[in-house]
Amino acid sequence: MEFLNRTQEIAQLSEAWAGIGDRRSFIALYGRRRCGKSTLLRRMIREQDVYFMASESSTAMQLQQLAHALAKNFPAFDAVSYANYDQLFEVLESRISEPFTLVIDEFPYLIQQDAGLASILQRVLDDPAKRKFNLVLCGSSQQMMHDAILSGTAPLYGRADEILHIKPLDAGWLSEVLPSASADAVIMEYAVWGGVPRYWETRERYKSLRETVLRTLLQTTGLFYDEPRRLLLDDLRDLTQPISLLSVIANGVHRPSEIGARLSRKASELQRPLQRLVALGYIRREVPLFASIRASKLVHYTISDPFLRFYYRFILTNASMIGAGASEGVWQLIEAGLSQHTSQVWEQLCMHAVRKGMLGKDLVYVGRWWGKSSNGKPMEIDILATNSAKDRWIVVECKWSLSAKPDTIRTDTANKVRMLPFYKGEPVESFVAARGLKGKIEEGVINPEDVLGWLRD
Repeated sequence: MEFLNRTQEIAQLSEAWAGIGDRRSFIALYGRRRCGKSTLLRRMIREQDVYFMASESSTAMQLQQLAHALAKNFPAFDAVSYANYDQLFEVLESRISEPFTLVIDEFPYLIQQDAGLASILQRVLDDPAKRKFNLVLCGSSQQMMHDAILSGTAPLYGRADEILHIKPLDAGWLSEVLPSASADAVIMEYAVWGGVPRYWETRERYKSLRETVLRTLLQTTGLFYDEPRRLLLDDLRDLTQPISLLSVIANGVHRPSEIGARLSRKASELQRPLQRLVALGYIRREVPLFASIRASKLVHYTISDPFLRFYYRFILTNASMIGAGASEGVWQLIEAGLSQHTSQVWEQLCMHAVRKGMLGKDLVYVGRWWGKSSNGKPMEIDILATNSAKDRWIVVECKWSLSAKPDTIRTDTANKVRMLPFYKGEPVESFVAARGLKGKIEEGVINPEDVLGWLRD
């Protein structure tokens, strides 16, 4: 698979890589694994730079491996045994004659064995005489990167010249991987794989979605069968509660009280573990547009990543069938539920496209709305948006499988806005977002092609 997007990240890295005047740069990259952090760094490395991939080994082994990597630039650097990182960096500083960049990938593996390394690097970075090289630290453990670099109490806090959070790619780029697929098919594939480049790279090797799922997820030896567990282990030790929460939410339970009831726990007891999953980016905490963030009775939790939602809805739920070798039976269950699963992802993609300006760059408030209408009855709106003056309202109804006429849906949706408790008679523009519709955005119709076109940044 060709290297896609990351234009902004490359621009930021290139500027920092060159240094700032006579001063060398400190760069931090973090984000969940398989999103292309290492690939991005390897594209940036020059002949004079040193790339070191840390491993899960003892400090003594890590020192030896780092010294071996540095021997590329500094002959016989690994001929010496270093007692600690202080000694290694002291020798390194004495041997530098020309600026270069040291990239330490999977940095959390090092501080997991020697927590004092962050403080040693702090002293190196704070001493202009010692800061003779660019330093790049990269890690998949978001929690450990936060504790070492991003937290206000972290030894390296405030010292980075660039901090890049490498996130999954937007859905629009998947069209490059599946060039012969229709927009509908691309969105359905995205609903399975999300935006992780490594999953796309694997998908590209197979002829169909069915074959890829059967080979990588519907057998216990499949490449991605244990993928979510590996992801969670980067940041969490005990996986019982996180997996239970993700499974319940993926299967349609969103309110804290309902999640607690499903797990036989009080909702208050789940607040901290839910917040932890939110902080790591695995789930999203939502309240209706314009509601107070503290409106706990209105809170909904949803899984942020399509792949994780797919996995906990279809794979883990049917683990016994997969273990028994009934992969074809599980695929039939997936086929039966895939359209409904995709409809939830479709709504989020439409939301993202509206936030990026698909229906106007002036829309600064964009979100879902649910609650009681002005007549006291419960009501939901898929996408509600307005400008800073709140003198123009945009409303979108998202339908993956369309059964009613678009004009009828648009009229009904516009009437919903007029039932909002805070609506004061401003103009309303209504849209319907669905597959299989003919029409343009200007006519109130949003197609998958429109959404994918906007989701390429």
